[in-house]
Amino acid sequence: MANLPISGLTGGVAITDTDLFADTQVVATGPTKVTALQIKTYVGNNLTLTGGSNTVNGASSQTSDASILSAGQINILLAGNATLTGGTSTANGAGATAKSSAQAHITGGSVSFDALGNLTIVAGTANANSGASLLSTDFAADASASIVSNGAFTPKIGNDLTISGKS
Repeated sequence: MANLPISGLTGGVAITDTDLFADTQVVATGPTKVTALQIKTYVGNNLTLTGGSNTVNGASSQTSDASILSAGQINILLAGNATLTGGTSTANGAGATAKSSAQAHITGGSVSFDALGNLTIVAGTANANSGASLLSTDFAADASASIVSNGAFTPKIGNDLTISGKS
């Protein structure tokens, strides 16, 4: 087989688990062969983001969000599933300045999302125990789920799409 530049190669078919690749693990030592299944196990197929847990007491703000944010373009390409799950958030004695959130969201200038599996965006649990703001622009607790694209939105989802807010 002759050495060819990338531009000289012809297109192939889908990679299978038994395809072989060269893997150099030690400098100045010849490569060993690994299978596509070994690479897939190492890299993984899925993206999972999970928010944490917080409690707001008084005039402060905390988030337990699971989010992907960019002012510019977001490009996501996955062989498996993507799951964003908000955490647990509690606001005690909240007012206009105390805010707590357990959101799950993707927000970008434009969003390109390509996943062969499922896309699941589920908000966490947010509670406001007292003192919620009366203004619609303020919140004491927010458990929402969303995809916001301020430009082009090009989703390709191989299986199921689930977007769910909570209490």
